[in-house]
Amino acid sequence: MFYPFANSKLEREKQGGLVVVILGWCLLVVYLAILLDLMPRLSLLKHPLSKESLPSARTPPPRETLMREGGGTRATALFTPTEGAEDRGLEAVQVVMAGDTAGLGGMVAAVNSVMMHTKWPVKFYLATTDDERQHLELWIKSTKLHRMVYKLRTLPRTRPKDRPLRFVKTQLSELFPELEGPVVYLDWDVILLWEQQTQLSAADSCCLDKASLALSCGCLDKASLALLCCCLDKHTKLPLPGLCPGDIWELNSTPMRPDHLGAFSEDCAGPAGGPWSGRRRYATALNLHQSQMMDIDIDAAGCPFTTGVFLANLTRWRETGVTTKLRWWLDSHKRQSIVGVEPGMDEVEAAMLIVFYDRIAHLDPLWHVQHLGTSSGGRHSKQFVERAKLLHWSGPSKPWHRRCAHSELWERYFVPDPTAQFRPARKRG
Repeated sequence: MFYPFANSKLEREKQGGLVVVILGWCLLVVYLAILLDLMPRLSLLKHPLSKESLPSARTPPPRETLMREGGGTRATALFTPTEGAEDRGLEAVQVVMAGDTAGLGGMVAAVNSVMMHTKWPVKFYLATTDDERQHLELWIKSTKLHRMVYKLRTLPRTRPKDRPLRFVKTQLSELFPELEGPVVYLDWDVILLWEQQTQLSAADSCCLDKASLALSCGCLDKASLALLCCCLDKHTKLPLPGLCPGDIWELNSTPMRPDHLGAFSEDCAGPAGGPWSGRRRYATALNLHQSQMMDIDIDAAGCPFTTGVFLANLTRWRETGVTTKLRWWLDSHKRQSIVGVEPGMDEVEAAMLIVFYDRIAHLDPLWHVQHLGTSSGGRHSKQFVERAKLLHWSGPSKPWHRRCAHSELWERYFVPDPTAQFRPARKRG
């Protein structure tokens, strides 16, 4: 039997379905845009240890000079807008570094590497000696770094043998009392390294497929939204926050339990080929026979961590009196050494091993590839080193010296000193 209106009805249903699909996709796109604008208020991507957002990079506080009580430390606070760190309502990653005459160029290169590999707002908290304060300010103002957001603390003049910068990592909460929540600490001889992808890999294709599926079903939870942002960030020119691996945000987001004081990388191996290779333990790093230490239950055969790169929970530090405990152990060292027989150990790292024992999370090993400044630093293949996310030239040799492993990677991020006081050895005429 023939029904004259059947085809027209079917066509109307198809057209109506198509309109619904198009309208649905439009609503999803608008919904995604709203989510991206309101992410901070929805707490989708805030670090779980954060308390409140830092001041906006768009309206920086004025320059000021602060005086710390007790020690008479002069602290010059400098804030300038950072290029690419517009106020998107995102919490800034807080990065602390320290440098003096010997390593000022290394610290500048490290800062540059962080800025080059993130679209997330970053605020730097820098410490240097009084002799280098003006030099560092000029270096920043006269180069591509002039738009970075930073605060500079100037340490008091001390005798050279005191090496005051060694103690910065134990005094974070006092040196920068305004810091709260997660804080990344970096030594001056590191760089962040991220090999940019130039073509769509199988993993990226899978990433895009999953993101598309999340859009089609409306499953825009925190994980799928971050995944989508990562894909768009890598394969479009949209100004989205950097959520892909290699960004400092990834290090800043290392999972930690509420009772953890920080996240560190373990190092049982030590420098390859050295006398302590593969034998680094608490028994060698600490003097477990020190009178006060004998009351602490430390596994002598356990694997110690290193303190050149770490993520600190400064809110928890203050709640548990970490700075006071560290100072107590440093004073105890003056009476009887807390340092073990391992070469390269000092009282600062030993005190941190004691206070943080069994209260830390572990960093991804690729976020701290170390010992590049030792005689065995060249044993890493170029392919392995370039897969790393952070390189550390721990050891006596530095990448600005005449001979040092993988120094060509460091030179990518070196910012020439406008005063020519700091010049890598290979560039000296």
